[in-house]
Amino acid sequence: MRRNNSFIVLVRPRAVFLQMFYIFSSSTSAQYTRCCLLTKRDLIEAYATEAVIYDHTRAIFERGRFAARERLLYSQYLRKKGNLLVVACGTGRHFNHICNELSVDVVGIDVCVEMLKIARTKERRVSLMRGDAENLPFQDNVFDAVVCSRAFYLFEDKFAFLISARRVLKTRGHVLVSTFSKGTFITRLCLKLKLLEQDPTEYPYDSKDLCSMLNKVSFKVVHTRAIALITDIPIMAYLPKFMLDFVGSVEDVLTDGRWVMAIGKKM
Repeated sequence: MRRNNSFIVLVRPRAVFLQMFYIFSSSTSAQYTRCCLLTKRDLIEAYATEAVIYDHTRAIFERGRFAARERLLYSQYLRKKGNLLVVACGTGRHFNHICNELSVDVVGIDVCVEMLKIARTKERRVSLMRGDAENLPFQDNVFDAVVCSRAFYLFEDKFAFLISARRVLKTRGHVLVSTFSKGTFITRLCLKLKLLEQDPTEYPYDSKDLCSMLNKVSFKVVHTRAIALITDIPIMAYLPKFMLDFVGSVEDVLTDGRWVMAIGKKM
């Protein structure tokens, strides 16, 4: 991956500090743990308030190698034609890539109307609707693939989502779930030292946990892949290309990282 494709970083020390503070305190710990503890209604209200700044606060992820690797996996494992459902699509961060790289009909669904309004401004080729991930408002056997990117940990009933996703999928259709993972030593150490907080129910997972959940609702697990060993941080923009290439080559052969994707097939 070329260095000039890496994420944009403000060089002012204070700006870098604020970005790093956001990543390590808000994004990876307190904010996500608070989200896991909120009710569905609270989550809708929280994201409705945050919608106008959502893309700005996540820019470091979307411009970096993290999002690039996630989208590469989509290109590898999604069919080039068919019907695709993006669950908890938010502001539509993946829509441009999916519409431009894959010849698929895309439907996006989210519980937050304010997030959907922003998604509509990005991509007109996607059909958007408000709906609950745990009770998908579609007929059986409609979609060739269901994608859930970085939202799985928010669902109150994760098995209800997986069961609903299986129902709306066609036979041999795929579900792709990307979420946090506790599968690396560094992550487990941070949890032990309480630098990261663990959800009281199921978050964070490792790839084996995700595979087990998919198997329990009769998906055949066809792949687990590490998306990133660590979350994008500003200092990585200054790493030489050979170091970034080395990290990428390690991630390519791992099934676990800080973020992981599990892919299940409906048989």
